[in-house]
Amino acid sequence: MVKSQLQADRFRELGVKKIAVTGEMRFEQPIPQDHLDAAHNLRTAAFAERSIITLASVVEGEDDRFLELIAAIRTHFANQKKSAPLFIYVPRAPDRFELVADMISKRGLRYARRSEWLNSALHPEPESTMSTFDILLGDSIGEMYFYLELCDLAIVGGGFGPKGSHNISEPLCLKKPVIIGPNDYTIEFPAREAIAAGVCLRMDFDKLTGDLKKRIKGDVEIRVQRDCRRRDGKNHRCA
Repeated sequence: MVKSQLQADRFRELGVKKIAVTGEMRFEQPIPQDHLDAAHNLRTAAFAERSIITLASVVEGEDDRFLELIAAIRTHFANQKKSAPLFIYVPRAPDRFELVADMISKRGLRYARRSEWLNSALHPEPESTMSTFDILLGDSIGEMYFYLELCDLAIVGGGFGPKGSHNISEPLCLKKPVIIGPNDYTIEFPAREAIAAGVCLRMDFDKLTGDLKKRIKGDVEIRVQRDCRRRDGKNHRCA
């Protein structure tokens, strides 16, 4: 079993005859509706006037550049006297939560931790200050659909370093536009198809900050190459 026709062709070149193209099994996983509902409620209550960008599965070696990007975007909007977008920052591994929190703090960026700001139902704690921070640190496991449903644009980590990009099936399932780094060999399918369809962009860090400044329009609209909601769902069906 292989994920794509391209992979099947490669195996055929090696002499393999019995090949089944199954697609990406992650597209068949159920999406927790309670996470989507919580995201909609939080967006309305706390972030209705802000764009939101989710940095998903950020790996070791990418943090400094992403935090530089956040600081640059914050300064850019401050100079225009506009609200900067909220960044939801989700490290790839739980053993990096404390390290990333420390890195954010040392840079003087305002942040809240999901584990402290939201309760188990993904509602803000009663004493929480609403939407006064630059970053929501996603220091939890199994809530990626919540973090992605909140956002206007997803940037998936891994591909900005040599280890290769992480999975983009979740944002595609939620019909979110995606940006990945140049090293996409780990997710060749569905990345190549998504790029061809215009719902995923591939770029390096040197272009990313400038691109986001142009792509974010006003306080609440992020312009993308093509509206992800118009894409043909036949190739990327989700449960």
